[in-house]
Amino acid sequence: IFAEFILQRRMYPELLSKESLTQYWQLSTKNYQLSTNLTMIATIEISMYPLSDQYKQKIIDFVLRLKGNKNIRVEVIGLSTQLVGEYDLLMEVLTKEMRTDFENGKAMFILKIAGTEMTKETLPDEFK
Repeated sequence: IFAEFILQRRMYPELLSKESLTQYWQLSTKNYQLSTNLTMIATIEISMYPLSDQYKQKIIDFVLRLKGNKNIRVEVIGLSTQLVGEYDLLMEVLTKEMRTDFENGKAMFILKIAGTEMTKETLPDEFK
């Protein structure tokens, strides 16, 4: 970004003032901070296996707790549940909700995690 400024000041001498340099530097560093704070969208496919006679209710309760977070998309797809959202938030929510089930009985979870959105809508047309 700063190299771009150096090239521009040859064409625009008014950019040589201290105020212009300061303004340009603040703008370019602000843009850099914005670009480095981007969030990563992820998709998690999760299957829960409660080791209990009340397994159906435990699965329903788990999914409903996940759906209670409005910042993630939760889609039940038969044999598993798919979550889409910001990676750190997904991991935070899953850690909390899985811990709840671990503390209230035995359960197993199987997860597949992708560092991008992988939903039906994002599939190539050949797979739809």
